[in-house]
Amino acid sequence: VHTALSAARIVSAVLSIIQKRDEANLPPRKHTLCFCSSCKCSDETAALFVQKGVSAVSVHSKQSAQTISRNLSQFRQGRVKIAYYEQKQQKHPKFWQLRK
Repeated sequence: VHTALSAARIVSAVLSIIQKRDEANLPPRKHTLCFCSSCKCSDETAALFVQKGVSAVSVHSKQSAQTISRNLSQFRQGRVKIAYYEQKQQKHPKFWQLRK
């Protein structure tokens, strides 16, 4: 069951991971891709990051193809640092094109 408390814990844990990643000596492109089990989780968790001032988007099967394309494009271009992706998302395989 997804609750605000569990979402807050997810956000806290991911922010901690991002901080460690940013402190590491890695290539300059620093993006984070997270997976959620539902559209609701994806939307709510991305919104929590935005509330904390971290650019984030949600990508899931209930969105239009245009919204999915826009969100993935922003992520790929570095305008969005975190993308939350519904694991069950199969309608739009564009996720796998992120490496391009």
